[in-house]
Amino acid sequence: MIFSGWRQVKLGEISSKITKGTTPTTLGERFVDEGVNFIKAESVTFDGTIDKSKFVYITPDTHEKLKRSQLEEGDILFSMAGMVLGKTAVVTSDLLPANTNQALALIRLKKAEAFPRFIDYFMRQSSFFHYVNSSTGQSAQPNINLQEIGDLTISLPSLAVQKRIASILSSLDNKIELNRQTNQTLEAIAQALFKEWFVDFNFPGAPGEFQDSELGRIPKEWKVGKLGDLLNFRNGKPSPERSDNYQFPVYGANGIIGFAETSNAEEKSIIIGRVGSFCGAVYFNLENSYVTDNAIIGEPNRVKTSMFCFLLAKSLNLNNYRVGSGQPLLNQAILSGIKIVIPSESILKVFEKVTLSIFQFSFQKQKEINVLIELRDTLLPKLMKGEMNIQK
Repeated sequence: MIFSGWRQVKLGEISSKITKGTTPTTLGERFVDEGVNFIKAESVTFDGTIDKSKFVYITPDTHEKLKRSQLEEGDILFSMAGMVLGKTAVVTSDLLPANTNQALALIRLKKAEAFPRFIDYFMRQSSFFHYVNSSTGQSAQPNINLQEIGDLTISLPSLAVQKRIASILSSLDNKIELNRQTNQTLEAIAQALFKEWFVDFNFPGAPGEFQDSELGRIPKEWKVGKLGDLLNFRNGKPSPERSDNYQFPVYGANGIIGFAETSNAEEKSIIIGRVGSFCGAVYFNLENSYVTDNAIIGEPNRVKTSMFCFLLAKSLNLNNYRVGSGQPLLNQAILSGIKIVIPSESILKVFEKVTLSIFQFSFQKQKEINVLIELRDTLLPKLMKGEMNIQK
């Protein structure tokens, strides 16, 4: 169906360039510790952002040799190889200079015909994403070639309508990103406070007296114990039926993977990835949740210690305690036996009061994020089908 004032075009018809990069090693070059940003497919997220923490770097000379894949502001990156195809993101000026490899297609649009943010949102529709992943050869290493990308069909309104639609969706994405940045700041504050109190021992009423222990010098009245002294561990259960209409978040090793009708973990439980590449990842929820058997539940066995237990678990780098060569694994016995310093009850209670308010505010921000994401994902297909009047 072609909507009033819209036309169907192939992506290649509205693009001045569709290409891909290459790996620097094919030119005898190598990655370096700092230099020009080199963006791989894993940097492109499912929500259309680019994760800078996953960048690698090349020298300016290598960047010049890879001229074909030098990125410009407004270019669209499209994952074309790997387990997930069709993840997209728009290159912004703060990322430049930058280059990319053969797992990402570089789509440069004819700016007089197509607005990059609109095309990016069009390709982020779940229907479009599923089409890309179902219509290509699903081998051990799925891929889509440049010709197939150029042949993808886009429903295109006028440039003015494209910009208005992109503005509506971008305003939601900007609010989502602002809330995420706020939450990152809040957690960083809590982690800094944890370090100041329990690593540097600069806490309210800190004593001048210390004692020697097997874990080093610690304040008087503190003691060395085990993680099992603070948390009771148990494995999660098989993954339940999931639906966006259900209430309780479902945690796997990689965080929230959906929502369930029932829960098996109480509020303020610590959730730890048990197997796989996210073995040792640590999560926390102020409300009841459902934890799958890919994760372990840690329930504080003392009152008013949940925030300390969460931040302590985050600080322990639990992935370092994993066992198993083929499949990384943590178990209850390993976690329970980790030696730790246990502060006095009075300090734990004060820390809980201070940091719980931080996480309660962060929790509300996360709820706002979830509402905004739901609104954006509801509006996206309607806007892309011309079902909403967006005339000024």
